[in-house]
Amino acid sequence: MKITIVFHRILFAALICMLCLTNTLSTARAEEVKTMAVLPFTINANEDLSHIQNGIIYMLYSRLSWQDHVVVIPKRQLQDQLSTLGTA
Repeated sequence: MKITIVFHRILFAALICMLCLTNTLSTARAEEVKTMAVLPFTINANEDLSHIQNGIIYMLYSRLSWQDHVVVIPKRQLQDQLSTLGTA
């Protein structure tokens, strides 16, 4: 009976240590700002759906942006970079 109590105390202490370490690591990772890009894509349809294409890009940009954590490269800057890659 005493062995199970000691085992539970050790297990509980180990769990607390793991939670503290996980919290410390996640805090350290949160300080790094990530950069993302929403690459252009094409819609294959019989009719012109460019307004939906632009709306999806805007939606992804607004949903993926997270101040002090995630920065999404603006569409104009991304187009400039892609055009220079295409001419090289």
